Amino acid sequence: MRMRELKLALTLAVLGSLTLAARAAEDYVEPPIDLSGWKIERFRYDTDKTPKVVKAEIKMTNTGKAAMSDLKSRLIFLQATGEVVKETQWQFVMNLGPGEGKVFNYREGLVPAFEGYELELTCKLDGKERKWIWRSPDPAELPQLKSTRPIPGVSRLVILGRESVRNNQTGQVRVFCRVKNEGEKPAERAQLNLEFLDDKGKVLATHEQPIGEGGTVAGGKELTLNFNVPKAVPSYHAMRVKLSAAKLSDEESLSGGKFSGAEEVEVAEVSFKRPTPKELAVAAKIRNGLKKPVDNPTIVWVFTEKDKEVKRVAGQVPGRFEPGEIKAIALTIPDCPSFGSFSYEVEYQEAKETTFQPVTAEVADGKAGVTRVELSKGPDGTLRFKASVRSRAPHEVTGVTILFKLLGGADGRTVVGQCAGGLDKLAPGAGATVEAELVKPPKFATYTYHTTYNEPTPPKKP
Repeated sequence: MRMRELKLALTLAVLGSLTLAARAAEDYVEPPIDLSGWKIERFRYDTDKTPKVVKAEIKMTNTGKAAMSDLKSRLIFLQATGEVVKETQWQFVMNLGPGEGKVFNYREGLVPAFEGYELELTCKLDGKERKWIWRSPDPAELPQLKSTRPIPGVSRLVILGRESVRNNQTGQVRVFCRVKNEGEKPAERAQLNLEFLDDKGKVLATHEQPIGEGGTVAGGKELTLNFNVPKAVPSYHAMRVKLSAAKLSDEESLSGGKFSGAEEVEVAEVSFKRPTPKELAVAAKIRNGLKKPVDNPTIVWVFTEKDKEVKRVAGQVPGRFEPGEIKAIALTIPDCPSFGSFSYEVEYQEAKETTFQPVTAEVADGKAGVTRVELSKGPDGTLRFKASVRSRAPHEVTGVTILFKLLGGADGRTVVGQCAGGLDKLAPGAGATVEAELVKPPKFATYTYHTTYNEPTPPKKP
C-alpha cells in the first residue's frame, strides 16, 4: 500500500511523505501596509497662483516582518466612469522598515473635476518587485485595495465609480455606478445601498436594490449600473454608496486548489457546502499523476479546528484509475462539526498488470495452425501478438489469417476488441511468424484466437 498526502490548511503539520500547503492565492500577495490619516484639499489657486490645485497626504505603515525598499507612490484622479483625468508626481521613500510609518504628501496643479482616485504603490519586498493599487470612488474616504485578478477563495464587492444627478423640479435622482466583484467566488444576495446626506451628514433619504443576476455577482464580474431612484429625493449635499453581500463562511473560503502536475495521486478543486447545519457536502477532483494505473484509491479526509481533529472520514473511488485520468468525486458527511482547516491522505495500490504466459498447441496431421502465441504490451500500451504457425498439410495453403479476440466486460466473455494478422501462403511443412497489434486496447480479462486458410480445390474424379 502506498500513500500520498496533501494538506490544504493554514497551519498543519506534515503527516506523510508528500504535503502541499493550500494558499489563498498562488500569485497574489496581500500588501503588508496599513493606510491612515488621509487628508485632501482642493484650492482654486495655490499661493504661487497655480490654479485647480489638489493637496493630499496619507500615512503608510509597514505591518510586515520584512523591510520594503525603493518605495514610491502616486495619486491618480478619476472620473466616475474610471477615466484618468490627472496623475501626481511619484513620491519617494528609500526604505520602510517593519513597524515603521511615514506620511506621503502630494501636490498637483491643473486638476480637472474628479469623482474618485487611486493610490498606486511600488516597492521591493523579499527581493521581488511588488505593485499594489488602492481605489476610492469618494475623494474624502480612504481607498480600498484593488486586485488585478480575482482573489481566490473569497468574494469582494468594490465601488469603482459613482455619480448622481437630481432633477430639481421633480426630485428624481438618476444614479450611475460601477461595481466589481474582485473575488473569485460569487457574491450572493448582493445589494446596493444609497444614502442621501445633507451638509451636516444627516441621512435625508435611502434606497436599496439587488444587483447582478438574481442578486448574484459572479467572481471577477464588473457591473455598470444606470437607474432612476423610484421615489423623489429631497435636495441633498452628498450621496453615500455602500455594498453588501452574504458572508462567505470560513469553510467555504477553504475551497479551491489546483493540481500540481507531480507524479502523484492528488486531489484539487475542492469545495465545501452545508446542505444542513450538520451535513457537509464535499466536491473535488482526483488525478492519477503516476505512469501506472491504480485500483480503488481511497481519500481519507481529516478536519481540524484550532489544531484539534474534529472529524475523520474515508471515501473510496471505485475501479481502475488510468495514468493521467481525472475523476470528479462527491461525498456527503453527516454530523460534521465546523472546522477551520482540513487535510487529506490518498491511499492506493498500484494496479498489477495482467500477464499472459505463452500458449502452445499441436497442429493435427494434414492441417495448418498455430503452435505458439506470445502476448506483450509496449510502453505506450499497445498490445502485440506474436504467433508461430506451421503447416502439416500435403499442399500449399493460402490466405492464412489469425484473428485475436479480447474478452472482457461484466461476464468476462464479451468481445471487447480484436485484431488480426496473416500470411499470403504457407508451403507444406513450412513454418512462419504472424504478428498483430492493437493500439489503445480496452480492458480485458483474456483472449482467444482462431486460424483460417484456403486449401487448393481437389481434382475431379474421372
